[in-house]
Amino acid sequence: MCLLITQLATAPSIPDHWLEDFYSYNPDGAGVMYVEDGRLQVHKVVPTCAEDFIKLFRDHADGRECAIHLRWRTHGDINNENTHPYEVFGEDHKDGALWMMHNGVLATGNAMDTTKSDTWHFIRDYLRPMLEHDRRILFTYQFQEMLGKFIGNNRFTFLDASGQMVTINEEQGVRWGGRWMSNTYAWSAPLHLETNGALKTTTTPLIETIAEIDLAEIPERPTYGVTGDPTQSWRWSDTVGANTYGYEDGYADYVYTQAEVLHEEIGELGLSVAFKQLDENVISDAITYYGEDVLWELIYQAHDGYITEQELVNTLSDTDALYAAVDGMENDYYDEHSDFVANSQYVSHY
Repeated sequence: MCLLITQLATAPSIPDHWLEDFYSYNPDGAGVMYVEDGRLQVHKVVPTCAEDFIKLFRDHADGRECAIHLRWRTHGDINNENTHPYEVFGEDHKDGALWMMHNGVLATGNAMDTTKSDTWHFIRDYLRPMLEHDRRILFTYQFQEMLGKFIGNNRFTFLDASGQMVTINEEQGVRWGGRWMSNTYAWSAPLHLETNGALKTTTTPLIETIAEIDLAEIPERPTYGVTGDPTQSWRWSDTVGANTYGYEDGYADYVYTQAEVLHEEIGELGLSVAFKQLDENVISDAITYYGEDVLWELIYQAHDGYITEQELVNTLSDTDALYAAVDGMENDYYDEHSDFVANSQYVSHY
């Protein structure tokens, strides 16, 4: 299944014990690709121990904008040839070199040559024919959308000699500490925070930190907060409308409708664990306790890798903890509807 990482040059260094964790899940090959002095550089190793991967990372990835891949074999032999990245086109191609990395298992398989990987077959049978005539289509939204749908829940990262890097199905991964990680299952995904550009880990239970969420400080998000007025939420639905907002059936209808929207969004964001384990009733309770905007922020914290999917599931499923958490929250939404919150079963069984 593998782990694919892209990183900025400004990303803080990863501690050795986290690199050891990455390797422990994906021991069957490791590679790095980046551009230096106008040339695409590729370095691979089939490690025999975690130290081999750590050396590769320290020598070629630390402090550099690049893509990193660790392989967990599903198709093909374990060798340098099947270690990512893969060459799509070499330096002698009319448009220059293009290499790629892949996370996932392709339905197209490797039937023609079982010693080769599914990635190798996909490049030969699909990518080269599609890109041979005009490479520029790879960097168009239309082609990326088409390719993303074709490969399903797989992720590709491409890099050419000019330094253009593009990731297909990027929304299926998570962002953390100046990096994009292709998944949260091929490593331990410890609970972590990004503080002033540096990595910081915490074991503080999520349920105790909800009151500390300051939505106004989350960068590059629509402006919203725990306002007590759901019409101010950036996710407010015109189909629900302010006329349903209030107590009794109108409010319950609003909450359950928003719970359906939230559940669908969890699936669309690629949070498959949370999507399977949560349902509209649990989410309705969470909306009622936390307020809609805090819940949106929790979902996006899971998507961006600040909390794990299981942390999200456990938090939203623990109704006793939900009720206790609001005691310390400055939450006008909760205060305004405290009578309704006290009878939350009404929402759960709506």
